[in-house]
Order: sequence, then structure tokens, then C-alpha cells
Amino acid sequence: MPYSGNPADSPRDEVYFMLGGKIAEDYLSDEEIDYLIVKHESRGSLTFTAAAACDSICSRLASEIDLTSDNQSLALGQLFERFKALGDLLRDQAGDENVGAAEFYADGVSKSPPTFGMRMWDNPEAGLQEYGWIGDARMEHWEHMGVDIPRRG
Repeated sequence: MPYSGNPADSPRDEVYFMLGGKIAEDYLSDEEIDYLIVKHESRGSLTFTAAAACDSICSRLASEIDLTSDNQSLALGQLFERFKALGDLLRDQAGDENVGAAEFYADGVSKSPPTFGMRMWDNPEAGLQEYGWIGDARMEHWEHMGVDIPRRG
């Protein structure tokens, strides 16, 4: 079914709307849009789906060339650049939609997010984290190289 002109009609029409409406129908079929909606459903954003659709359109336009004949020209390279820029813009918007969306819950009660501090990842059994992962075998290697690594314990 072609684009109805009303993005509120269906998720497919909303994606077509974000791609510029009728022009997107020339490059993507309804089935391809539906496939992208299902594929990116876990992202929770039709804006990200529209960005993926821009990538699909760009992959089709990448092999096209610009044509000039009798004072007329068809610049498909510019169309590629426009859809690429639109995809980047939509991807940024999709990222902005998800900012602050996460909340922490424990037993159905909202909790404040965990705080992070210096040395919170230090694990005595894994070695000091300033030097990367240092297990028993790696500790001997660094000591052999003359690196003074204080041991805990």
C-alpha cells in the first residue's frame, strides 16, 4: 500500500514520513520498510528504523552515476549525500530519544542509579587495575621486567 500521506496511519507511513514521503517509495518497497521495522523493533524507535532505511537507500544509490545530456542532468550522487546526511541526523535524533529513558528498579521500586568512584573496580584476586589485567602469570612477567607492582593482601 503506498504512502498515505498521514504518518499516524501506521508505523510504515511514519517511517516514510521521516524519509521525506513519496520520494522514499521510489527506493524502498513496503515489504522492505516492514522488514526494517521488525528488524529494529528491539531499538524501540522508528527514528532508528528510518535511519537504517536511509542506509539501505544509500547502498542502492552508491552504484549510480551522475548523468548529463543536452543541458539536462541527473545528479544521483547528490541524492546519495542527502540520504546519508538524513540518516546521520535521524540516528542522532534516535539517540536523543533514548537519553534518560533508563530507570533502575529493584523489586518494583525505583532506585537511584549507582555511583561510581575511584578504585571501585579493583579486585584483589584480579590484581591492580592501573596496569590492566594482571593475573598470577602476568604478575610474574611484570616483576621480571622490573616493574614494581605492590601486592595486596
